[in-house]
Amino acid sequence: MMKLPEDFLNRMQTLLKDEYEIFLQSITNEEPTRGLRINTRKIKVEDFLNSFDTSLKQVPFDENFYFIPHHWLLGNHPYFHGGAMYLQEPSAALPALSVEVKEDFKVLDLCAAPGGKTSQILSKLNSGFLIANEINFNRAKVLAGNIERLGYQNAIVTNNKPEDFLKDYKNFFDLVIVDAPCSGEGMFRKDEEAIKNWNITNVLSCAIRQNDILKVAAQLVKQKGQIVYSTCTYAIEENEEVVKNFLREHPDFKLVEVRDEVKQNTSPAIDLEYARRVWPHKNIGEGHFIAVMENTLETAVHYGYKYPRSKISSSVIKELKEELGQVIVDINYHNIYLLKDNFHLIPFSLPPIDNLKVMLAGVKVGSFNKYRRFMIDHQLSHAFSISNYKNVINYSLEDSEVSDYLAGYEIITSQIINKEYALISVNGVALGFGKNVNGTIKNYYPKGLRNLVKKFEKY
Repeated sequence: MMKLPEDFLNRMQTLLKDEYEIFLQSITNEEPTRGLRINTRKIKVEDFLNSFDTSLKQVPFDENFYFIPHHWLLGNHPYFHGGAMYLQEPSAALPALSVEVKEDFKVLDLCAAPGGKTSQILSKLNSGFLIANEINFNRAKVLAGNIERLGYQNAIVTNNKPEDFLKDYKNFFDLVIVDAPCSGEGMFRKDEEAIKNWNITNVLSCAIRQNDILKVAAQLVKQKGQIVYSTCTYAIEENEEVVKNFLREHPDFKLVEVRDEVKQNTSPAIDLEYARRVWPHKNIGEGHFIAVMENTLETAVHYGYKYPRSKISSSVIKELKEELGQVIVDINYHNIYLLKDNFHLIPFSLPPIDNLKVMLAGVKVGSFNKYRRFMIDHQLSHAFSISNYKNVINYSLEDSEVSDYLAGYEIITSQIINKEYALISVNGVALGFGKNVNGTIKNYYPKGLRNLVKKFEKY
């Protein structure tokens, strides 16, 4: 049985009163919930589920979300490598489901790593885009990797402080997500480190930081724009009190109701209308808090801005067509930007990024090295549906070549190859590129992503 801090227990007993014992039972004796979200841009739900011998139960608030057993380890599964799934605790998906997201929205996720909520929003965008920001550099790298793996084209990943956005983005966004850094009390039954690091001083420090982040967020949303504020803690100081303080200081914002499917799977907050909580003894998942606030102030509409493309000569465009034409059926070359010596496909109107630390923008397709040889980028292998690639070698999960490829080995193939580059896939889910040399596929799978154990568990 886990040992919880005495101060935490006393606070929860005061907060929950008669419900305290059942709450304590739930976080000390019950397993944490685990789940996965199927990326339907990569694979059909039915095909995904049929790949497993175990029948999975659907999460009630998302048709593409399923519970998974506690012992399942899916981080080295080919579908994970191919971006066909995202592993996420089910209740952590609720904040992004709390608001309606239109396909042309401009969205900022201020505290985005590791990318669960970001990817949920991106799945709903078409002509719009999302800036996913993370202040911690190492976490920002993980965030960028997840977005690449999942195959989204309309994202920018940044490594900035929230206030860095104030110069170019005042009254700009339709939606700002603030999944704020918190004391992590809601994660106690799945994260021992959260228990070790907990103390009241940290709770109060987190509340100060959360207030500061929301003050910035308030200046970034346009009229009728919304802020989704969420935490994974039970502390009133970080939840209801932060929201109440924000509303006192920003009278032009109002709390609004969450969407019905979220309301039905959560509990009311404490003395704060429209805000919601997730309690492990009442609801599905770990501890969370959610509040949606809308800007009612008549703000000036932010002027349209299109980032100036670095000039690409017609001769370079011709070279790109020759190189990329070996790999993919069609690319709109008018949407290619040159950013820091790399060519990026950006199928949306690029906002101002000069004052941001950009780690990813759209799809990095490749670059020319010093010998003028084009180096194709791994991200391009994940950005389109499988039918868009010219030369695909497809395997099943049972084929040993799948494990060999993910481990970094060459593949010998008898499949007909007409082009130099080949896309390796499993059941129609792209894994990455290889280069054909007389029937041997030289492995282009990035070293940092490889499965060194050369196997994956089959469930």
